[in-house]
Amino acid sequence: MRKFLDKLNVLNTKSDIEMESFFIKVEVLLKNIKEDMIIAFQDKQNTFTSIAEHQKKDSNYYESFYITSKERLDTLKDILSYLLLASKTYFIKLNSQIPKSETNFFTDDFIQTIELPYSEFVQNTHFLADLLLKEDVRTIINKNYQNTYPNARTYDIDKYVMQHLKQFKDIVPKKNDFKLDNFIKTITSLQHLSMLWFKIKDGDVENIRKSDIYIYQLCRVFL
Repeated sequence: MRKFLDKLNVLNTKSDIEMESFFIKVEVLLKNIKEDMIIAFQDKQNTFTSIAEHQKKDSNYYESFYITSKERLDTLKDILSYLLLASKTYFIKLNSQIPKSETNFFTDDFIQTIELPYSEFVQNTHFLADLLLKEDVRTIINKNYQNTYPNARTYDIDKYVMQHLKQFKDIVPKKNDFKLDNFIKTITSLQHLSMLWFKIKDGDVENIRKSDIYIYQLCRVFL
C-alpha cells in the first residue's frame, strides 16, 4: 500500500510537461468512461449467472440497473471534470509570476472558476461517499477485503467502512456554502475516500479504478 501511494505521490506539480500529460490522461478517461460503462453493463447483463436466472429477471430489473449505473457514472464524471477544471486553473497560477501569498494567489478569476459549480461538486461528493451504504457496493467491498484478509468478518469490515464514512462526513461541508476553506475540506474528504478504496483493494493497481487514482492525484494538487 505504501509503495502504491509513493508512486502516485511523485507527480511533479512544478513540471509543465508532466502536469499537462497528466491532465490529458484525465481528459481521455472522461472521454471514454461512458463507453467503458456501456461495455461493463453489457458484460454484467450477459453474466448475471445462469440462463435460467437471467430469464427470471424482467426488463425493469435491467433498466433499473442501467439507470443506477448511469447516475453513478455521471456523478463520477462531474467530480472529475470539476477537479480537472480547478486543477488546471490552479496550476496555471502556480507557475505564473503572481506572488505566492494566499491573498494574491486565490485571485478573483480563480474563485469565479471554482465557485459557480461548487454547489453541485459538494453534493456529488456526498453522493459518492453514500455509495458505501449501498448493498451492491458493500458486497464489492467485502469481496475485495476478504481477498486480502481471508479471516476478516463481514461485521468487522462493515464497521471499518462505517468508521471511515463517519470521518468523511466530519470533514466534508454539509452545506453548499462556497468558501476556500470549504473547498479545501471537500478536496481533503475526496482524497480520504480514494485512499479508503486503495486500502480495500490492497493497493492492487490492476483492481483499482483509474477514476479513483485520478481523483486522488487531482486532490493532491491542492493539498
